[in-house]
Amino acid sequence: MNRNSERIGEKRASQSRHNPREVEDSLQACRSEAEIPLCGAAGSFNTEDQAQEQQEKSKLDSDVLVIGAGLSGLTAAFDLVENGRTVLLVESAAGHGGFLTLLDRQFSTDSCGFCQILPRSPDGAEFCLKSTMHHPMIDFRPSTTVVGVEGNAGDFTVVLNRRATGVDPDRCTNCGRCIEACPESYPDPVQAGVVNRKAIGRRAPVCSPSNIEIDWDHCTRCKACVEACPENAVNLEAGNLEEKRKVSAVVLATGFRFYDPSPHREYGYGRYKNVVTTLELERLVGKSLLEGHETIRRPSDGRVPSRIAWIQCVGSREEKRNYCSSVCCMISLKEARRCRQLLPDAHLEIFYMDLRTCGKGYESYLNEAKERGIVFTRGRPGEVLEKDGELRLYVEDANGGWREDPFDLVVLSAGFEAHPETLRLAEVLGITLDQDGFLLQQPGFLSRTEKEGIFVAGSASEPRDIPESVIQAHEAAALAAGVGSIAGMDRQVVQDSPMTDLLEEDLRSLVVLCDCSGTMTETISEELRVRMKNEPGVVGVKTCSRLCHKADLESLARDIQELKANSLVVGGCTPRWLNRRLRGISPLDPNLIQVVNLREQTAWPRENHAEAPGPAEAQLRGALVRCREYRLLPKVPQNRDSSSEVLVVGGGPAGLAAALSLSGMGNGVTLVERENQLGGNLRGIHYGLDPRFQPDKILEDLVGGVQEGAGITVLTGTVVAALEGRPGLYKAKLRGPDGKEVEKGFAAAILATGAQVNRPPLYQYGKDPRILTQKELEASLFENKLDPKTLRELIMIQCVGSRNEEHPYCSRICCASSLKNALRLLDGNPDLRIIVFYRDLRAFGLMERQYREAREKGVLFVPFEPDAAPAVEIGENVLTVTGRDPIAGVTVRFQPDRVILSTGLVPDVPLSLLGTLGVAADREGFLKEANPKFRPIDLADGIYGCGMALGPAFVNEAMAQGRGAAVRASAFVRRMKRPAAPQTATVQSSRCSACGLCVAACPFNARELDEEAGHAVVHAELCQGCGNCAAVCPNDAAQMMGGTDRQILSVIEELLEA
Repeated sequence: MNRNSERIGEKRASQSRHNPREVEDSLQACRSEAEIPLCGAAGSFNTEDQAQEQQEKSKLDSDVLVIGAGLSGLTAAFDLVENGRTVLLVESAAGHGGFLTLLDRQFSTDSCGFCQILPRSPDGAEFCLKSTMHHPMIDFRPSTTVVGVEGNAGDFTVVLNRRATGVDPDRCTNCGRCIEACPESYPDPVQAGVVNRKAIGRRAPVCSPSNIEIDWDHCTRCKACVEACPENAVNLEAGNLEEKRKVSAVVLATGFRFYDPSPHREYGYGRYKNVVTTLELERLVGKSLLEGHETIRRPSDGRVPSRIAWIQCVGSREEKRNYCSSVCCMISLKEARRCRQLLPDAHLEIFYMDLRTCGKGYESYLNEAKERGIVFTRGRPGEVLEKDGELRLYVEDANGGWREDPFDLVVLSAGFEAHPETLRLAEVLGITLDQDGFLLQQPGFLSRTEKEGIFVAGSASEPRDIPESVIQAHEAAALAAGVGSIAGMDRQVVQDSPMTDLLEEDLRSLVVLCDCSGTMTETISEELRVRMKNEPGVVGVKTCSRLCHKADLESLARDIQELKANSLVVGGCTPRWLNRRLRGISPLDPNLIQVVNLREQTAWPRENHAEAPGPAEAQLRGALVRCREYRLLPKVPQNRDSSSEVLVVGGGPAGLAAALSLSGMGNGVTLVERENQLGGNLRGIHYGLDPRFQPDKILEDLVGGVQEGAGITVLTGTVVAALEGRPGLYKAKLRGPDGKEVEKGFAAAILATGAQVNRPPLYQYGKDPRILTQKELEASLFENKLDPKTLRELIMIQCVGSRNEEHPYCSRICCASSLKNALRLLDGNPDLRIIVFYRDLRAFGLMERQYREAREKGVLFVPFEPDAAPAVEIGENVLTVTGRDPIAGVTVRFQPDRVILSTGLVPDVPLSLLGTLGVAADREGFLKEANPKFRPIDLADGIYGCGMALGPAFVNEAMAQGRGAAVRASAFVRRMKRPAAPQTATVQSSRCSACGLCVAACPFNARELDEEAGHAVVHAELCQGCGNCAAVCPNDAAQMMGGTDRQILSVIEELLEA
């Protein structure tokens, strides 16, 4: 925690409140070496075994170092391992997940969905990502920071410092006795101070495997935790550890921290208990729901508020922080909609300067909020005061008048700022930061830094929303996967799981009872052990206390071998991570390894642990019955001989970037472009807001790279006449310029078909050459057909043909086009008068800097509402624009030399190709993604979208999406070659009536009807063992390996008898 946070925390301790900066400092706490001395051994304990184990780990190199285990870091790590790269994942906090572990739901889905970024594992379905994270190719190092980096791309040496946590993770069983014994309690900064925590505990309660650690700032060294720990895992004299590792590339995903609004004294934050931040409101809602209250209670007195106000742009769009935090508007929208659900009669009002809802689907989300009675007021509140226990908000509205409104709760939408960890690492890595402390990105990329082999993902480069962070992480993974000697390699070796046929051999089950360091001794009694020993098929009962420890696992492996057991039933703690460890110690059939969660399902729910062992015995007997009734079903054949080539449809910037990335990762590519030349919409862009952005150079590099790239076939003047098949086995009919069709097979496809510029017949467009679109103006300026010095006055009108009934979305790029052209015009003629009529000037992120620059150079921005839009008239040798100035409250008229229309984009999706692929267009006409937040590029298994086919996007965003689609497609191709999951479905053909219900129910396109054979078939490489098919099948023809109807019904019967 930094010193500034400590001072603020002390200042507000009397109110038990924690500012947002403290929250992030708590998430990424990093104590200096001066505070905790380094020790010579590994981990938190100076033991010979641990030192030896750490030395062995240090000899192992990883392909890529990912710094930060939040959303962006995890996304990049999963992409890399799915492409066969090993990852060293470093996180300064005690657990993974970052800020997403503190959010109950995300806009615009109003749900969680964090697990959507998980890879499809051969082990089948995963658990909640907020609860656990494990991958055999990810070396996860929590409570660890990077303190040194040397070398170059392909050969970096990194120095890691593991912070002393005071708790040995290899000994700790997460029994929680240390937490119960700790006498020190204080408001938890990670939970925004709305709940308390102990001086020893977990980073976040939702992350169950999060390592327990000591908060040294609050620890009194009373040793109560040391005495309570049954495993001697707590060490108050622990020291830090340093080690060196070799990696080929680095991905920085260090995130952000919330701005502390305390300096904004006018809003009373820190003085008035009922002035909170958006994060604090999020946790207040979560706390109320956990306590069983379907409502919201304000901090001061627990009263339910009837009037709530949100104040936007606190700490953003200011002189010291000259940028927009991009997500604040949507966060407030989400919270207001949530409050409307909980408080249906409350007055909810959002005070804003510009509503920047420019993401995909966000405009509709905003309109729905308005329909639900949420009030939006354009104006910046001047002050918040408290009178007689009631908050008074003073605001100057858009009409120039002042209002004094009473509110029960005021929510400050605090912005993001660069995290100190980013600043520190930039110095360590030798990377340049911008004026606000964000990492600089190279033109044409979202994630490439100035240093070769080092990439950035997420809000370390600028404030980003979730889908933008995911896309940037995909791109970072694609670039990192292609670095140096690791390009084209695949270190992931997955072998077929062993299978046991109980028709050919008797069940020999070993029952293991773990009392979790003595915390379940009453549940796991001697009586229970005797009863389990007498069960049919049980060859032994083993008891232990620390099955999560290496020594007990090794002992168990020896017992399995000595007893010749072919089945394992374990009664202990959670299977969320224990399943994986058990499968790694012995070559047993995974379907014959059953874990019963006695701790959470039996021991913890019971108030009196001394009761008879009935519930525990019943669950263990049910697991034995499931093993006893297991039968080896016919294994579904897997197609591993399919094509490995990927089809890319569209040769614009997104498609070109995708083809180059696929080639760099060792994949074959066929790039199809219907025009006779490559480049798409990039050919119509001549300059950008960033002076470093050179479209001609980017286009030259892309086209040259594709033409020279290994394994890339380019077909111009060609269209995809048909695309059919199933994931991994697609067939495309390619029609060339001569009209002839060629059929070719592909494993996956990337759709990068772009979009078209909208030219609506509005504002007299097409009737006078002086009325232009922004694109036409850009071409005229670039080609010197229009001299700015010849102009006296120019009008720009925003949202032409966008945000209306026909096109109800924001086209995202229009405001930036206006800013770049206005600044270009002023460079040529500083005296030119430019007036911009706008609804919301959506200069999100770092574009706010150009917005401020334009205002400082004299550009006038006049807001308007749709029902009072400006009008354009054509007269004799003169144009007249009439509008209304809402601030002055008068009608204004201009006679400009030019009228420039900011027209949006319209979709150009090949709908004829989508019907047979399980891909659809969204309600706005663009490609519909699998999940708008966490899978913004995936359309279906084996089909990916990128560029403006997904929605309006800037060139660097479209290219990042292309590279992201490439890394997703490459991972899919590799997955098709790996063994199927052990819990896949199968079909008993003699029972199947070919009704097709299972095919319709399968969410993974893993089943289809074989018309010749007359029954359904399963594609094992796609099946994830969800069981939908077995649930809907009326004839019991669909069965699950390891979970047949016979097994499940037998378990139910056993439990009912108990």
